[in-house]
Amino acid sequence: MRAVPTFFVIDTTVSIPMIKRTIALVLLAAAASSSANAADFGIYGEAGTFGGGAGVAMQLNDKFSLRAGYSAFTYDVKDYQAEDLSLDGKARIRAGKLLLDWSPFGGGFRIGAGVMLNDSSADAVARPSESGYTINGTFYPSSQIATANGRVEFDSIAPYIGIGFGRALSSSGRLNFLLDLGVAFTGEPAVTLGVDCGSVPASVCAQIRDDVAAEQAQIQEDVDSMKLWPHVNVALAWRF
Repeated sequence: MRAVPTFFVIDTTVSIPMIKRTIALVLLAAAASSSANAADFGIYGEAGTFGGGAGVAMQLNDKFSLRAGYSAFTYDVKDYQAEDLSLDGKARIRAGKLLLDWSPFGGGFRIGAGVMLNDSSADAVARPSESGYTINGTFYPSSQIATANGRVEFDSIAPYIGIGFGRALSSSGRLNFLLDLGVAFTGEPAVTLGVDCGSVPASVCAQIRDDVAAEQAQIQEDVDSMKLWPHVNVALAWRF
């Protein structure tokens, strides 16, 4: 049963204190900037690894701007084959974003930092491809397990750091194109496996649940290093 899909995560050794320090430095640089002009406003639509969405942008001065938006995406999995299982699942990607963009050279190149309110998760229901389930190395006939399912969740607050090209509120025109490349620190995914026993004695059901707990611990160990979610995003912005 060792098969619960995870979505859009990559292995990394980057620590959250490092990301937080980088974000703090960018925020301090924005606060120290003294060339603020009257703010410009705009709206944008976007699409990327956190789904499609929209938001608003505000130009603070010639080097700093803010973006606040929300993006979402739902992905259905049907009859995904993993070892001796067939999986049906759904990934729900939901993220609110508050990003500060810094253009150090005054042009289109940007360094971005901020935070994402991450409400993403993935659920899966497993069916045996053949005559039963193998859980923690033990085979159980289909008659002994009524249902089997899994869930993957992420930290709700994810710091973000990245680079970008293009400015949401460029003075050269009202319609602007943006590209963002970065990572969100989503933390270690939390894996939960569950089963409902069939018509079996209580002792057999207890053994099934023990094996499920051991299987969950093995999967959790496998995904503990998956802490970063890549953020590849394109957007079209309109300046008022």
